[in-house]
Amino acid sequence: MTERKKRKVVLFIDSLVRGGAQRQLVELARNLDGNLFEPIVLVYHDIPQFRSDLEDHGIKIVLIS
Repeated sequence: MTERKKRKVVLFIDSLVRGGAQRQLVELARNLDGNLFEPIVLVYHDIPQFRSDLEDHGIKIVLIS
């Protein structure tokens, strides 16, 4: 059986401030099947309130300046 390559999923939001949309994005990223998907979160404001929730699950966060 050949090994499948993980599909990168880019999730884009303004910041990781504690809000409803941000919480939903974090839950989505954390609950994607890690065997199939590699979530990456892009933000353009460095407000890191949810950062540790993502990093604890090995999810990459990229700040766009």
